[in-house]
Amino acid sequence: MAKFTLSKNERLKSKKAIDFLFEQGTFINQYPLKLVYNKKPLVEGLPPLLFSVSVSKRNFKSAVSRNRIKRLVREAYRTQCIPLKESSKINNLQIQMMCLYVGTEMPSLQRIQNKMAAILVKLQKSK
Repeated sequence: MAKFTLSKNERLKSKKAIDFLFEQGTFINQYPLKLVYNKKPLVEGLPPLLFSVSVSKRNFKSAVSRNRIKRLVREAYRTQCIPLKESSKINNLQIQMMCLYVGTEMPSLQRIQNKMAAILVKLQKSK
């Protein structure tokens, strides 16, 4: 049985790593989501995937709305990241990624799940 988790050590939190991601990373767009990612060799003891979410304060003034969208995006990622995690382990890669919500309206979970699935398929196919 697959383990659907997004533990604390699988979160991308370092400001230095996030800045590097935006400088050197590659973008995948699937409106209303935008994914910035960077692939590098896997270091022993670190998770194969590091993930973070951001929602613009410009589009959603209320923290409640931003937090709800972040929860939806994390849930969609958490339930669909298993194939990507396995392929990155096989290829001995660590993928650091940050998902940006760039839409202006409150999304449904189904829409976010569909877009996240499309993004993860594109990411898995990219070299």
